[in-house]
Amino acid sequence: MKNLSAQEMVSSDSLSSGGGNDMSVESLMQMMVAGDMYQNGILESNVGLDEFLPRYVNRAINFAGEDIGKDRPMMTVLLYVLIAIMAFVFSVTIHHTVTKEAAVIGTLRASGYTKGEIFRHYLAPPVFVSFFAAIVGNVLGYSLFEDVAREMYMGSYSLTKYVSYWSAEAFVKTTVVPMIIIFLVTSISLWSKLSFSPLQFLRRDISKNKRKKAVRLPHFSFFTRFRIRIILQNLSGYLTLLAGFVFSALILMFGMMMTPLLKQYSDDAVKYMPAKYQYVLSGTSKVSGDVAEKYCVTALKMQDDFYTGEEEINVYGIVPKSEYYEMKMPEEGVIVTSDFAAKYRVGTGDIINLKEQFGTKLYAFRVSGVMEYPSSLSLFLSQKNFNETFSYPKDYYNGYFSNTKLEGTYIKESKIAKCITITDLTRLSRQMDISMGELFGMVKWFAIILFLLLIYLLTKLILEKNSNAISMVKILGYRTGEIGSLYLVASVWVVIFSALFSLAFNTFFFQIILRVFLKGYGGWFNLTVDPVLYTQMFAMMVGTYLLVAFVQLWKIKKIPMEEALKNVE
Repeated sequence: MKNLSAQEMVSSDSLSSGGGNDMSVESLMQMMVAGDMYQNGILESNVGLDEFLPRYVNRAINFAGEDIGKDRPMMTVLLYVLIAIMAFVFSVTIHHTVTKEAAVIGTLRASGYTKGEIFRHYLAPPVFVSFFAAIVGNVLGYSLFEDVAREMYMGSYSLTKYVSYWSAEAFVKTTVVPMIIIFLVTSISLWSKLSFSPLQFLRRDISKNKRKKAVRLPHFSFFTRFRIRIILQNLSGYLTLLAGFVFSALILMFGMMMTPLLKQYSDDAVKYMPAKYQYVLSGTSKVSGDVAEKYCVTALKMQDDFYTGEEEINVYGIVPKSEYYEMKMPEEGVIVTSDFAAKYRVGTGDIINLKEQFGTKLYAFRVSGVMEYPSSLSLFLSQKNFNETFSYPKDYYNGYFSNTKLEGTYIKESKIAKCITITDLTRLSRQMDISMGELFGMVKWFAIILFLLLIYLLTKLILEKNSNAISMVKILGYRTGEIGSLYLVASVWVVIFSALFSLAFNTFFFQIILRVFLKGYGGWFNLTVDPVLYTQMFAMMVGTYLLVAFVQLWKIKKIPMEEALKNVE
């Protein structure tokens, strides 16, 4: 007699969601109970049914689709950080363009052109560039970069084939919303900058911060005081440079930190695992000798307002004087792992709520302590408290901790439901490394290029803003190298400060957005940064600026001396 497995029986669409026989899972189950499957021709007379697994609980069918969707919060946050950078760049560029062409705008306004006409004229280029970039981005996303995404997910989930289709949701998030944000930011920035009168434009007096009395400086050397004056006179531009550092360093930090975080997760999982083998039993099985220690375990679903999904949390009952856990288990309340406390922001005395995995019963536990146990989201009770809480007999247990392999020698394999080893504990990090490793590398190099372009743009704007002063210094006899040492060294001071500040600020900010990144994932990553990584990022930032500085030195050389004579204020 031929027996059919669960997947062979009901993994097809015709049984789970309608199809050839238009038969639902519920009607099929009713037929199984009534014994009508032979009469209806679903099973042959010589075929028996051992198991039944509906499609909606078949992990082999559903896991990939559900798990891929968990990447969405991470990519959404990354997307809108990039949009914020783009809007920031457009805003800075618009401000600089209006300032540079103030005399022309003043002449046009005085000639009868309205503010609205000039507004539309200057708004058109950034809107056109954004629209063109959106078209190119969509074309590349469904052609060249489709292969990149395919390789990431095909390698992670061993998918055999896929069908690419246009997504309205993705189009709105990646095209429509960015266009609207950039349009609004640019419009508000431009309209605010055009609020001055024609006479103010003609006089180039379009700064809302009027000049104040010069700050008295200590008796430093002449060059030091000159550089400080440059920073004070261009304070708004350097603050913009600082903001640019913060934005670009955030992307750079994301690209460079995630791979080390995954490695740290794996290392912690191995370091803190209680035993080499953790067995979950499918039936009662006694082990003779002291090669193993009994424990109890069950799985509950965490209830939390921020994390919309119900994450599975293991609850352990530990025997007194355990050889595998040094921390004494409380008679009342639970001990939570350090990662659980960090992810769900709980501490001693807090109440946590969990629900039955396949039921509606709720459990409320008071946190009695926190155990240092990275790479694990678990709760611990005493064995006695565990059995009382879940209404088990006093001597109940369903698992063993052991540093010795037990199956075959001490326990029959048929009595083992699951054996947890190092491979199982590091599965999350390995899966993310396979599926997202290439993405992290792309983000890192994209951040470096973005950082290079952003710093080049901002330093270029600062130099162009000071072109009149640089021209005047040339008239006074200073050479290009000396002028570069004045303006570029002043910028180096700001760059070093901005780099240090952005690393400190983004480390703090990353703690916040990490919760959003991991919103769709089970588990938690402690944000521990290797000092070597900070050194690499700092060297990369300063080195990038020095590269830009050489280009700017050439631009200083090109500023003519008559610039100061043509623009006498």
